[in-house]
Amino acid sequence: MKNIPENIKVALTSTAPLVAAIILFLLVGNFGISKVQDLRGQISKAQSDNTILTQKVSLLQNISGTIGNAPSAAAVALPDGNPALAVISQLKNLAAANIISISNIKGGAASDDVTGLGRSNVTFDLDGTIDQIITFLQSVSTIAPITLVDKVKISESGGIAKASISVKSFWAPLPKTLPSTNTQISDLTPDEQAILLKISSLVQPSFSQVPGAEVGGRTDPFTP
Repeated sequence: MKNIPENIKVALTSTAPLVAAIILFLLVGNFGISKVQDLRGQISKAQSDNTILTQKVSLLQNISGTIGNAPSAAAVALPDGNPALAVISQLKNLAAANIISISNIKGGAASDDVTGLGRSNVTFDLDGTIDQIITFLQSVSTIAPITLVDKVKISESGGIAKASISVKSFWAPLPKTLPSTNTQISDLTPDEQAILLKISSLVQPSFSQVPGAEVGGRTDPFTP
C-alpha cells in the first residue's frame, strides 16, 4: 500500500463501500429471488388444490343428488363383516311375505370366496308348494346384504314340496387408507350409477349390526 499513489488509495477507499454494497445486494437479491420463487410455487399449489377441492365438492353434490342414499345402501349390501345374522333375518321376512314355512336355519362361518370377497353360507329348509318355493328363490336376489342362491334340493309328495337350500352372501373390509384431499376424482360412469341405483333398490334389513347387550343388574353389588 506504501507504493500505491495517493489518488489510487483515495479511489479504492471511496469505491470499497460501493463494492461491498454490490456484493451484499447480489447475495441478498439471490436469496430474495429464491424466496419469491418458492412463495410463488406455494401460491400456485394452493390455487391448484383449491380448484381440485372445489371440483370435488361440486362433483360430490351432483352425485349425492343423483344417487341419494346409495352409498349407505352399498355399505349394507356389502358390509364389512360377516352378514349371516342380517341374512337370516331377511330370509325369515321373505318366508313370512311368501307365506311359506322356513326351518333349520344355520349360518356358517365366514370364508374366502374365489372373487376375493369374504363369503358366508346360510342353509335352511322350506315347506310349501312348488310355486311358493320358486317365488321365494326368485326373491332372494332382491334383499340386502347381497345374497345368491347356491344350492337347491327339492322333493315333492302329495302336492307339498320340501326344499333344502343354501345361499351365500358376501362381505369385504372397509379401506384402511383414503386418498389425499388434493387427489382428483372422476365422475361416476353410467354403469357405476346403474349399479348403485340397483343396490339402493334392494330390500334393506331391519338391522345391519348386532346391537350391544344392555348392562343390567345392580349398580352397587354391595346393596341388598
